Amino acid sequence: MNAIPTNMTVQALMVPLARYPSLPASATLQEAIVALRRGLEMSDLSGFRRALVLDEHHALVGTISMLTLLRGLEPRTLLAGPGAAYQGYAAQPPVEEGKAVELFWERVLAQGSGEEHLKRVGEVAQRVTVTVAPDASIARALCLMLAHDVVMLPAVERGKVLGVARLVDIFDRVAGLIPTRN
Repeated sequence: MNAIPTNMTVQALMVPLARYPSLPASATLQEAIVALRRGLEMSDLSGFRRALVLDEHHALVGTISMLTLLRGLEPRTLLAGPGAAYQGYAAQPPVEEGKAVELFWERVLAQGSGEEHLKRVGEVAQRVTVTVAPDASIARALCLMLAHDVVMLPAVERGKVLGVARLVDIFDRVAGLIPTRN
């Protein structure tokens, strides 16, 4: 068993931005679907299940995952308010009590999403609440992931995303240190 060096940094383990799916905030949900599907096919990196959303200066706006994207396809008429950041449906009854959302998804599954796929990714991106410096230790990144219940951390330096530290990569290192029975 090889221990993880205590001085191993996020940069040594992170997926560089050039290899991690990213989209401009102005991209459509339709383009995000293509990017996420392509990311899932990347078997050499355990498949990507989300993409970074960047502004025109390559600063981090947020992330988009399959779940976030599907929520973004929900019709705007049922959203909390015009011009507000996407937060899902407002005052929607629980799924067991209301049929509006279920009926919408039945239509999508049968016919497609209408015009909702033309929404901008920046409108629905999930905001990133925690990032990590590329020179931070792997232990620091893991502590942040556990404390904030996230599976990836953008590695940011001077406002620019350099790459992404992923829980799957850290887990693989930790799992390699645990003895297993044959």
